[in-house]
Amino acid sequence: MTGIAPTVEPSSSNRIDVDAVSMGLVAALCLTAVLLQISVISELRVADAIPDLIAGATVVAGSRHGALAGAVAGFSGGLLVELATPSGTLGVLALAGVLGGAWSGSLAERQPRPSLLALLLRTVAVATGTQLLLAAVWILLGHGLTATGFVVRVLIPGAALTALLSLPVLAVIRRRMWPTARPVETATLVEVTP
Repeated sequence: MTGIAPTVEPSSSNRIDVDAVSMGLVAALCLTAVLLQISVISELRVADAIPDLIAGATVVAGSRHGALAGAVAGFSGGLLVELATPSGTLGVLALAGVLGGAWSGSLAERQPRPSLLALLLRTVAVATGTQLLLAAVWILLGHGLTATGFVVRVLIPGAALTALLSLPVLAVIRRRMWPTARPVETATLVEVTP
């Protein structure tokens, strides 16, 4: 009996949604970054600077899943840090996270698999932008802040610390979240004549 064999589609319960797994990893990364930022990283001070782990998580979320996911991750991370460590500027870190995540996500459209250097530069840029926004709010609130003191004691050491701590973390995350495409092996047909 000849005929066409029925094709069997795998059931939807057997499929693994790769994007859902990736979003779960990004959410876990953001939550871990917040917990580390609050508990451990806040104690690492050079001058008046503290490294920014939330910037790295925001950049990864935006670079992997687009502007909306980056903005949501940045908002959530910034707001959680502000709620856990009140500083009188509620909402500023969340706003900086939204802007950084959306910016990183918009760059992802042009570069779907960013290099490690691109991720690191984006992270330092988001952390620096966050510090500049915080400085602007502090000035608007009437706190004394000199430009030289801010740049020397906060901006430069903060960018350097963020880069140093983010580099190994981003290297591991990039390897897991953006695996390299493996070349497809092709078989060569050889004709054998008797």
